[in-house]
Amino acid sequence: MENTEISDQELNKWISSIKKLPEWVKLYKLNHHSPSQINTADDMWGYKYLYLTQEERRKLPINSKMISGICVGEMGQYEIGKAIWKFVKGKGLVKQEIPKTKKIFDKAIDFFNKYQPETEDDKLSHQENKKGLELAYHQLKAALKEIEDAKKAKVKKKSAGKAKSRLKNIGKGKK
Repeated sequence: MENTEISDQELNKWISSIKKLPEWVKLYKLNHHSPSQINTADDMWGYKYLYLTQEERRKLPINSKMISGICVGEMGQYEIGKAIWKFVKGKGLVKQEIPKTKKIFDKAIDFFNKYQPETEDDKLSHQENKKGLELAYHQLKAALKEIEDAKKAKVKKKSAGKAKSRLKNIGKGKK
């Protein structure tokens, strides 16, 4: 959950190495997408992502929703991932093993609490987003358990089917 800096030259090199993106994505150096962009008015999105440079965007004020988005994304990555890609200056993107931990939510909330809202609206939003983070984590855990249970049920059903098949064949012998 750290803020990583990348030079324009390194960014351009990385973007140009991606072959399947449309040319306009490369032209405007679009290298980020978040769900909140879907709800952004077209004119504001165009200003932020087509007009401003990445360096200029980084100078824009952040808010509690942005921090929440970072936390939710990282909780998901750390909960189900085996590795995460981090930018290391001078090395580029480096694959790092995700250590097993039971304190994923605690780490996220610590990161979230380091953010200090500056406006009254953001202070109110910050409290609501904190509650939302806990809910999002519980939903993530519930969804993963549901997936795990579904996998187990599928395996159990297959095993039961094989067992029935074997039982039918007992005593028939080979001819």
